[in-house]
Amino acid sequence: MKWFSGMILSLIVLIFSTSSLASLAQRGFLGIAPESAQGSEINVANVVANSTASALGVKVGDQLVALDSVKLTRFSHLLALLENKQVAKPISLTVKRDNKELVLKGLLKGRQQEKSDIADVIYDVVNVDNNQLRSIVYKPHGLTGKAPAIFFIQGYTCSSIDYGMIPNVSVKQMLDQYVASGYVVYRIEKFGVGDSQGELNCGEVDFTTEIAGFVAGLKALKQYDFVNENNITIFGHSLGVLAAPVVAQKESVAAIVGYGGVFKSWRDYMTDIYQVQSQQFGTSKKQAKENYSTMKPFLDDWLVSDKSWREISQSKAYKQVMQADLAPIQGQQVFHRDYLFFRDLNSYGFKSLWQQTKVPVLMIHGSLDIQAINKQWAYDIAATVNDAGGKAKAVELEGAEHIFMRYDNAEQYMSARQSGNYRITEPKKHFDDRIATTVTKWLKHL
Repeated sequence: MKWFSGMILSLIVLIFSTSSLASLAQRGFLGIAPESAQGSEINVANVVANSTASALGVKVGDQLVALDSVKLTRFSHLLALLENKQVAKPISLTVKRDNKELVLKGLLKGRQQEKSDIADVIYDVVNVDNNQLRSIVYKPHGLTGKAPAIFFIQGYTCSSIDYGMIPNVSVKQMLDQYVASGYVVYRIEKFGVGDSQGELNCGEVDFTTEIAGFVAGLKALKQYDFVNENNITIFGHSLGVLAAPVVAQKESVAAIVGYGGVFKSWRDYMTDIYQVQSQQFGTSKKQAKENYSTMKPFLDDWLVSDKSWREISQSKAYKQVMQADLAPIQGQQVFHRDYLFFRDLNSYGFKSLWQQTKVPVLMIHGSLDIQAINKQWAYDIAATVNDAGGKAKAVELEGAEHIFMRYDNAEQYMSARQSGNYRITEPKKHFDDRIATTVTKWLKHL
């Protein structure tokens, strides 16, 4: 079912090695995106310029067969093997191209750090118990005194927010707009992602633990002498919209902006994924209904019960779910996160959290945002805040999609996705500059 590839958040998967150095040193960077993270074949959908894969001569369409003579069984196997690889050490990839196997050899390259013509880029570290999380701070050139800041909280995936190798990616282009407007911009990696090191790993933690990392980042942001600690806005993207009120409840902020978020329990959101979103990706109404009927009891046990994953996964009742292509399941991960991450997320009462939010809130929805599914959610969040005595506004941007790009209409957007011309790393004319413009205009009038 192809619609899963873009279902909740469609971001390029970049592969990093994870060295065990004591400091947050530069990580190894392979730099490929697979056609799918599932299945036994690793077919290359994208090769990042100036990466190890590019230097080795890997091409789009290649199938990765082995790493250093170890046969690859699936994408996660490749990730595991890369864990022990170090920068500047020899590496070999066996690829299948035109039905022939080629062995490509070279050195594992480090990832290129981000640069800016309009800001000082600060790579810093945030300590969270026995973990060190990489943070990236943009301090605008010519800044005097304390500036307002925007803390960007990313979506649900375990992808890195270090865009040094993909400087034109739509997310970074949007964040650069805030820097150009005089804002300090802040991001922090999740546990075990990018340069981050420690005991915890993004793919194994629950939602509450992930929130602890963001809260630690917010506290660290307030300590910079060039940041106005009383004027920090959280920008939550996708699942980051759900994280925003939780973080704000634990550590004060001046405002919250959300883009492409949800206003319901995760269990109910999953219902919409199978019944509504899948049809937007081409599943027939009849098939969508059958898929949901199959998934409903599984969703209840996964997200609402206290059953162990062993009990769920070995249940005869869910044999069809485990074997069919109805959800990306690997080990005890579902949608590439531990099953407990989403169960924990489902336990939060987000309506109550928004009711308790007293800072100004701006919710933005793109009319082509298939991942966010329903524009009403943005308006419901705003109404909930306002009804509780707060101040909130919702805005819909015509033609905007989930990853900060825009298209003339739904047909053009879906055609780009289906033809392989949907590229968030090089959006070019499709980058949507209206989002940052809308946010900065709103902030100036608070």
